Amino acid sequence: MFNSSKIPSSAYTYKKFFKQMQALVATWNLTQMHEYVMCKNEKYICVHAGFNAILEKFNHHKTEDKEHPKGRREFESSDRPERLKKAFDLVIIISRHPRSNIKTMKAIQTFLKTYMDVITAYDKANSTEYKKKLLQSFRLGLLNIERRIQRKKRMQSSGFKRPGAE
Repeated sequence: MFNSSKIPSSAYTYKKFFKQMQALVATWNLTQMHEYVMCKNEKYICVHAGFNAILEKFNHHKTEDKEHPKGRREFESSDRPERLKKAFDLVIIISRHPRSNIKTMKAIQTFLKTYMDVITAYDKANSTEYKKKLLQSFRLGLLNIERRIQRKKRMQSSGFKRPGAE
């Protein structure tokens, strides 16, 4: 199912595909996720369900350790700066990606709310502006989605039909 070039269209198919992507993404590290988002993974087609699975892992995956008995978020201020930078870059790429959708943008919004303390601490420690970059890419992603919707509405109102659409 992953190798098909078709993007799931029905809600049931999407949920099934999303569950499979969640199971797959749970085993991936940040480098594998980056390859997927950049469409360089030859085994799996890069689609919004995969982006949503990645962001779901970032937003809701908790691990237990001695320092965090209630569960540790996927990213903490104490993580290696390289790991945090890679995660932030990944979220920026996803937000600007043409295959992102409104669910993806909602997940990015949740990511920003969840990790704003980590982003701010990273910026202070490394003299960077990831907070600004992440917010700009989020706005740009929303603008791109709005443009696609407007383009689709214009095409529908003009009576244009896609080739193959009956």
